[in-house]
Amino acid sequence: MITWEWINNDHYIHNGEVVEKQQQITHPVLIELTAPNYYSQQNIVFLMELIAKDISSNLPINKGNIFISFTPAYSDGVYDHGSVINWDDS
Repeated sequence: MITWEWINNDHYIHNGEVVEKQQQITHPVLIELTAPNYYSQQNIVFLMELIAKDISSNLPINKGNIFISFTPAYSDGVYDHGSVINWDDS
């Protein structure tokens, strides 16, 4: 799932000055990756790299200006499609 919020021009401040648009090396795009807690560290690293590469390839955003954090989702801690999800049920 992706949600996106555009920030209007002249809503960025860099070095104490209002600037027209996001600078390439400041104000990183913030991404929160939520995935099941049973994903391996290798899977998480792969997903983060894939997300950063895809965003920087399709948008005018430098890969170095992307910040991704991972939040594990636990069995019985996710509500989806009308019920609480238990990993053992799937």
